[in-house]
Amino acid sequence: MNRLFARRSRPVPAPASVQPPCADLSGMSLPFSPLITELLAVNVHTRQLIALAQQERCPEEFRLAAHAVLKHILEAWALQTGGRGSIEDLLMDLPAPRVTGVFGTPGSQEHG
Repeated sequence: MNRLFARRSRPVPAPASVQPPCADLSGMSLPFSPLITELLAVNVHTRQLIALAQQERCPEEFRLAAHAVLKHILEAWALQTGGRGSIEDLLMDLPAPRVTGVFGTPGSQEHG
């Protein structure tokens, strides 16, 4: 029975600096509605995608899953805007991705 409660012999590494879930949404007012709370949960979960994408290669599966997520977001945005909202509204003022030297990107191959 003591084996069930034995302590780990290896220390568990502390997570890298963790930002509060709403750190990048500081201009948002409180309290949150269920809709905004759900979007905040999506935001927290998607933060891990960048690190995971550096470790794994599954572009087709990623595209299919991302498509489903974006479809739901766009449908909800259309409802929020009475059908007038577009993907451009959601992408406005976003910085360009900073991806260099990754396989399959223009910066990953030497030109010569």
